[in-house]
Amino acid sequence: FVRWETTGGVAVSDENAVSTMVTVLGNGTLRVVGNVKKLEYAYDHENPQSQSEKAGHIDAVRFTPFFSGQLLTARYYMYYLSSYQSNTFTVHVMDKGWDDLITPFNVTPTSEGWFDVDLSSHNISVNEGEDFYIGIEWINNYNPSLGEDRTNVSYRSWHWDEVHWDAEEYSDFMIRAVAGTTTPEIVVGVKAGDWAGYGDVS
Repeated sequence: FVRWETTGGVAVSDENAVSTMVTVLGNGTLRVVGNVKKLEYAYDHENPQSQSEKAGHIDAVRFTPFFSGQLLTARYYMYYLSSYQSNTFTVHVMDKGWDDLITPFNVTPTSEGWFDVDLSSHNISVNEGEDFYIGIEWINNYNPSLGEDRTNVSYRSWHWDEVHWDAEEYSDFMIRAVAGTTTPEIVVGVKAGDWAGYGDVS
């Protein structure tokens, strides 16, 4: 790793750090001098409030990868875990048409805060500029709670009510994706509202 380079409305918190926060305020470019190891795609600002749904409903976030690679981790911000009923939910990884890329499976968080689900064994490829979704489906009514962030909404969150998908206009569901890549030196064009996240470089 050498450094991060930005132009226009793209900024990094530390251009010389291996891990840095990238903020997109306008059109510009992000260039990493070195080899990208993995990127965490994040559309929320980590200001959680509680969000829950009825059993069978799904909340999901739409991700647009900057680079092609493999999906490694789904991250969910868990809020208000119950001490008297199951906190298990179903993980969905879907393509741009909301079709499941893998068989949905159940997980159970053990503490509040960021809960990581390992997806590396599923060999899910993601492609530069090609949307995919990560979702949470409720098994039990209104439990557990997912974090939602109402700060500078990105309009990338969606809700399934067992009939159709609707865009969420007032908040960002706190679901993130971590993707790996072996791409060498990269220059990427970025538009306002596209993405903010962490980059790890080796």
